[in-house]
Amino acid sequence: MRRRVIRVTPDRRPVVLAVCTLSVFLVGVDATAVTLALPALRRGLDVPPAVLPWVVGGYGLALASFLVLAGGVADRLGRRRVFRVGLVVFAVGAAVCAVAPDHRVLLAGRVVQGVGASMLNPVSLSIVLTTFPGPEERARALGVWGAVMGSSMAAGPLVGGAVVHAFGWRAVFALVAVLGCGVFVAATAVVPESTALRTRRVDPLGQLLVVLLFFVLMRSVAVSGVSALAWASAALVLSGVFVGHGLRRRDPFVDPRLFRITALWVSALAAVVLFVALGGFLLRTSWYWQEVRGLSAAASGLMTSPMPLAVVLCAWFASRVRGLLGTGGTLVLGGVVVLAAELVLVRAGAHSPAWAPVVGEALFGAGFGLTNALITALATERVEGDRVGVVAGITSTCRQFGLAMGAIRA
Repeated sequence: MRRRVIRVTPDRRPVVLAVCTLSVFLVGVDATAVTLALPALRRGLDVPPAVLPWVVGGYGLALASFLVLAGGVADRLGRRRVFRVGLVVFAVGAAVCAVAPDHRVLLAGRVVQGVGASMLNPVSLSIVLTTFPGPEERARALGVWGAVMGSSMAAGPLVGGAVVHAFGWRAVFALVAVLGCGVFVAATAVVPESTALRTRRVDPLGQLLVVLLFFVLMRSVAVSGVSALAWASAALVLSGVFVGHGLRRRDPFVDPRLFRITALWVSALAAVVLFVALGGFLLRTSWYWQEVRGLSAAASGLMTSPMPLAVVLCAWFASRVRGLLGTGGTLVLGGVVVLAAELVLVRAGAHSPAWAPVVGEALFGAGFGLTNALITALATERVEGDRVGVVAGITSTCRQFGLAMGAIRA
């Protein structure tokens, strides 16, 4: 397929960047803001306790399952086209959630949102790469895009708490739907169309295997005992089938041979572990401040604010720490800080001093900020050419899957 790119004049490039970053901000905020709405949502729709984590996990599962596919389809059919479709699907899913009469419709809307979100993160990144051709300006644009993506997840509870307190849990989804429509209008006006120089063949069986594998893995952590062992065994079998399928194809959905690169599987594992911790952290802190300490949603959001502040601050210093300790040393340091935070938070009870969980949240944000900034860098700096996008997509998928699995397990 012949590559097609409409060049953007320098004065319009910041506008394109703003549209792309706003889309990933919506995806990140939507993934985590709903955690502050869960207690009110549970009461409003009488959601069974076992189903409640799937409000977060279903969104993350759909997002992780189709993220790599969406990037490939956008390369083939046009990035602007797929980006706009993703915004429509995302907004429609949010609107369904806003008017959901019961938890079944709500969960369906969350899955639709996740599918739409899968078309936004990788495609917006590709649009940024094609819009900024110069190395220096591209690096600055990628820095802004990455900072917004990372901080959006951390800021979600703060935004969600304020909206839920003022307008109710349905307003969280209504706001996302309205903003999604606004971004669609802006994207129609300013985002250029482009396609890739080389596109991969469609691999429907590989995509199906990924969806099944992710779902089975999620089920394995949602249950316990013999059932968990059975689901884990099924996941192991599916993993073998997926690897065998990838090795037989010339152009597979995800090439298993990539994982011969040590840095890739280390970064993928780090992404899953870190975001499992984040998913559990968000649900537990939301439940703690509202159900254990009896705070309002807005006050609970304020009590979680040390976490996003620490994320932004430590992400800013991550490169300097990396210069002193190296990539591996910085990842280990971030992991140790996250572990320390979990140890502080797990001891928090109804009568603990309020400063104790706040300190734990700040520690979690510090460790998260140090680690998250380096995960993609660790993987992509060891690969070249067109494999960079695939590797970045793998680490992004691992982030979203880890977030969903952490929410389910919490």
